[in-house]
Amino acid sequence: MLYLITRILCNGRKSCIVKILLSIFLIYISLAIATKGRKIHEAFTDPLFNYKSEDVTFNYDALSTTSEFTSEYTEYHGYCVRPFLIRGDEPESNRITLALHGSTSALDLEYITLLMSNWRAPISFAIYLHELENNPASVKDMFLSAMANLTDPEATRLVNVHVLFAKYRNLSCEDTVALRDANLPEYDNSTAYFARYPINVVRNVARTYILTQYQAMADIDFLFSERFEEKMRRIADQVISVNPKAALVYRIFEIDENEIEIRNATINKTDLRELVHADRARTFHGKNWWPGHGIPELQKWLEEPEKEYPGIFNSKLSQKRRRFWEPQVIVNRNIPKFDETFPYRHGNNIELRWEMCRAGYELQLVEDLFVYHRIVTESHRDVQTVKDSITVDNYYRYRRAVIEFKQRMARMYPRTRQLCPI
Repeated sequence: MLYLITRILCNGRKSCIVKILLSIFLIYISLAIATKGRKIHEAFTDPLFNYKSEDVTFNYDALSTTSEFTSEYTEYHGYCVRPFLIRGDEPESNRITLALHGSTSALDLEYITLLMSNWRAPISFAIYLHELENNPASVKDMFLSAMANLTDPEATRLVNVHVLFAKYRNLSCEDTVALRDANLPEYDNSTAYFARYPINVVRNVARTYILTQYQAMADIDFLFSERFEEKMRRIADQVISVNPKAALVYRIFEIDENEIEIRNATINKTDLRELVHADRARTFHGKNWWPGHGIPELQKWLEEPEKEYPGIFNSKLSQKRRRFWEPQVIVNRNIPKFDETFPYRHGNNIELRWEMCRAGYELQLVEDLFVYHRIVTESHRDVQTVKDSITVDNYYRYRRAVIEFKQRMARMYPRTRQLCPI
């Protein structure tokens, strides 16, 4: 069509046609470069990410972790945090606390209820209030409703919930609350809006208020194998208490949603073996992204008989040639915090694994225990499409974060560069 138009305008003269087509091509290239330059500029000037890595990653004293739980807000890295909106009982120190993050736009009563019933151990939830969601009471009501659905006290008595939201510049948290109440923006369903979810800030808030020696980090829609915390805690007492830089790795799977429902989210390794053989379970993202979650010797691990007290399956896992591996781990609560310059959907989880490698942490795969996620079906594709769009929106912020991360690793851990992927 374009060729026909230029041919008519040039009355068939080839030299004229070539000049017009070349001009159009050059204009297209110029616009593409300008657009790319604008995105890079936005990534480097966005105030949400415009601070030095050292300031973001290591200054955690700003958050109070005293046992005097308060309803007042605490300021932290440009956010207002209200800790212990819901406060559970004080857990035993050697328990494993599950640190979870989420936003009010993504909270789901059914999943919260299922997760608490499945985990049955300490949880530290950090929930981010988007600009248009300014009501901590609604978060509290949802969690209390989830707890009311459960009759097992062990599923709810050790749950703590915290909320946070962006602080307006130069205003106190109290003034920010008042201003937000009076000026809530209209709903924005663009991917750019959700791309600004400060995922690692929220994760670090959840981790800061952990009251136990050991921690696990997961997404809110992950579920754990039967008696996971009880059995893993026994291994942690034997391994991490002796070597604080040991990280207990566990496998992650996808399981058919109907199978999860049939078993009431109570699945052990014997069940998992049957589901894998029936093609109803598989390594998480194993079909399209094995480098991210695959762990060698799966068949051997599966076929070993399940034990009452599992131990270590492989004590010599290496990250050296696996840049994209995101091992799921149980660790000492004092591991480095998440780097908050990494944006949502781009390297925000794996960067901690990179730093753990540079800091000398040892990965040890456990027997029998695992975490699982429902297999993504067509009914969930729309959500995945939105997530993919967010990944594109945040690409240049990720580029900048990696540059700063590499510089920080070179300064802090110069002797481990050859042992790690980055």
